[in-house]
Amino acid sequence: MTGTSRSTARRLATRLTVIIAAALALGACDRTTFEKIPAGEINQAHKAFAEQWGNKIMTAWEKGEYPQVGVEATKEFRAAHNQEERQKAAHKFVKGKVGAFKSMTFHAALRSKPPKGVVYRFKGEFEKGEAEVRVVLDLEGKIIGHFIKPWRDEMN
Repeated sequence: MTGTSRSTARRLATRLTVIIAAALALGACDRTTFEKIPAGEINQAHKAFAEQWGNKIMTAWEKGEYPQVGVEATKEFRAAHNQEERQKAAHKFVKGKVGAFKSMTFHAALRSKPPKGVVYRFKGEFEKGEAEVRVVLDLEGKIIGHFIKPWRDEMN
């Protein structure tokens, strides 16, 4: 192969790589979207569970406790959440940003499209201000996510 042929082959390989990367990126844009659930359609038992569980975890962290979750959560969530060091690190990060947890109140419930779960958003009151406490349940009501994020009136 001559120098010109190698150069052409490299350019072709680079272009092909860029095309493949662009195609993968476009496929990744097919993200889950969410729609707000009207108040009358919210599963009240799931909402109450999400609120109770969120309060329990946030309050426990303030006491220096890092409780394990059981069958109320999916296996995947338990594998991630039940590691005490991860909970401690998350608590330390949150406390550094917004201070100690005080309370939380329900703000909204959103269903995923395609239907995989429901996001329960709570406005958390913390020592240094507000943050979102998000508890995500699958369609059966099992915990699949717990997040503390900067507060925004609309979910990002």
